[in-house]
Parts: sequence; C-alpha cells; structure tokens
Amino acid sequence: MITAAIHSGHELAPGFERLAAIGADDRMREEDPFTEALGDIGVTSIVAPYSRFGIDLNRPREGTVYCSPDDAWGLACWKTAPSEDLIRATERLYDRFYDDVFELLGETTATLGGFVVLDIHSYNHRRGGPDAPPEDAIVNPEVNLGTATLDRLRWAPVCDAFLSVMREHGFDVRENVKFGGGAFASAINARHSLHGCVLSVEFKKTFMDEWTGVPDIVQVEASASALRDCIPALEKALDAVIA
Repeated sequence: MITAAIHSGHELAPGFERLAAIGADDRMREEDPFTEALGDIGVTSIVAPYSRFGIDLNRPREGTVYCSPDDAWGLACWKTAPSEDLIRATERLYDRFYDDVFELLGETTATLGGFVVLDIHSYNHRRGGPDAPPEDAIVNPEVNLGTATLDRLRWAPVCDAFLSVMREHGFDVRENVKFGGGAFASAINARHSLHGCVLSVEFKKTFMDEWTGVPDIVQVEASASALRDCIPALEKALDAVIA
C-alpha cells in the first residue's frame, strides 16, 4: 500500500517565486492542503513538496507549468510568462519525480508482488464565495473515486473493496462523477497494469474551509481513519488480482 499527495505542497518551485502574480491564499484555494495528513495512515507515502502552481505533477509533462489563465481556473498566475529555460528546468524536475516514483513501484513489485496507490486529492465545492451555498451534493459526492485510467474489469476487486469500506464509514463515495484521474494515475496504470493500480481519491473540501484554509481536524482524522481501515481489504483484493 502506498499513498500519494502530489498536490499538497504550497511553496513555489524554484524560479517561480519572483514571477508570482497571485497571493498565497489564492494558490491554496486551488491546492490540496492537508491531503498529506489524509494519507498519513501508516504506509509508504509520496508527498510532493511544491505547489501545483509552478509544477503540476498530475498533468502531462507538456502541461506541467501553467502558462495561461486557461490552464489555472482563469487565474493570471504570473507577472511575466515563464521563460523557456524555466519551463525546461521544471520539466526536468518533473522527470526526476516520475523516475523516483517508478523506481519505488518497481522495488515494491519485486518485493511484494504488486501494489495499490491511493492518489489523494481534494476539490472545491464553494466556488461562489465564502457566504454562498455549497454546490449541489447530487453531483458533488463527499468522495469521488477516479478509475477512468485503469483496467476497471481487472481491478474490480480493489475498486469495490475501497468503495465498500468507505461506505461502511458513512461516506457518500461514488465513481468518476467529478474526476476520472489525472496524469499521475494514468502513467502508473499504463506502466504497471498487471501488478499494480492507482485509485484516484478526491475528497470534497468539507474537511476544511476552502476560503480561509482552516481545517476541521475532527473530519481530517475521520477521513484518514476510514482510509486506514481500507488497507486490509485492499491488500486482500490485491492478492486476489495478482495471484
């Protein structure tokens, strides 16, 4: 079992600090704060140190740097456009991250036979403002399980085990309603389709105030506890798939 919180970082990657045209609060609103705490469940963890503003590890390599407002929810990120040299340097950082991840997954497969990665993210549901009502829960589940990038038939026992345990904990968890998974899940699922899979888990930001950035510690701990309780069921399901 491995967890990943690749959008939890808040500091800008090297070279982007002097270009920033948006403040830390605006960045945090589109980042995934506290997802590293959600994934702190006693297994191997992958935590990215940098903000997705500057290097987005869940987008394809050619889109890892937000170059226009269209890339960043309409936000004008930079005072001046990132230089080609900065973009190339960021792409090399992106490559090193993926090289390290693939090395970890290769070692895990060689040692244990396979793996499940919980790729933990969060999403906004109060974009209308701090005093506006939340978005419709019918199309905004508490937890969205993204499985669009994996072989759903092969990995059905793993997916279904996750859904079952989270529902036992009282979460409204549904599949591919908001997101199907990004480049991180896609790259791993394509490369390790026989021995491992990535479940992209998006928590609605009910565990925090998305406008102030203040967490609800009780709900953070409840969410982490539910993920922790998924481990035995996921490990059993993994063993059944790779046997």
